[in-house]
Amino acid sequence: MSHDFDSGLHVPQRRKIRESIVAQLREDLDFASSPQSQGAQYMRAIVELAVPLQVGDGDVEDLFRETLAGRTPAIAVALGARNFSSTGTDNREWEGVLTIHVYVVSSRAGGHMQRIRGADFASDNDATVDPGLETAMEHVFERLSGFTPPGCHCAELRPRSEDFAYIADDFSIVDMTFETDVYTDINPTRRKSRLVESIQSTIKDSTAEPVAVLSLTTLEAP
Repeated sequence: MSHDFDSGLHVPQRRKIRESIVAQLREDLDFASSPQSQGAQYMRAIVELAVPLQVGDGDVEDLFRETLAGRTPAIAVALGARNFSSTGTDNREWEGVLTIHVYVVSSRAGGHMQRIRGADFASDNDATVDPGLETAMEHVFERLSGFTPPGCHCAELRPRSEDFAYIADDFSIVDMTFETDVYTDINPTRRKSRLVESIQSTIKDSTAEPVAVLSLTTLEAP
């Protein structure tokens, strides 16, 4: 079932933004999309997360062991807090700042330092090999900084911070955070409009004669 929103979008705004970011990353970095490409397509998994990782409650291990099933290098995208403020005098127009978490995961052999910088050996010339977190972070930064998710009623993504989220014996995770301004309007006549449509539909079904269009001013405010 599809739903209609005052924004004109046919899916929730958060979902559309998250899916657009994942699609942007998969286009250039996903190994599965073109494993023979000469580009930087080395990511074994690019997935969506329901919520940002909470270090210490098992989410991190679940991401690596279950969601990714050990497939690395990998990227996971989650949306965080969205803070709103009104841009109009009638509380119909709203804008806010949405936080986006992009987690970059590596399990390259050789310990944490090797997972950060990669190793200097001949196979590094292969664009499908895990290049290390620093290289992957640069690629994510280049593809998302200034990117505007299409048709989402939001602005371009702005990089905010990056830091190590988790370091285990066999994998490491970096948390890269971005922000975007989001916009949405509320339709104050939604209830009255639907009532008018319902009345007109009922009248149309009951008679073939033309009927006058009801004025919204004759209906009480919600």
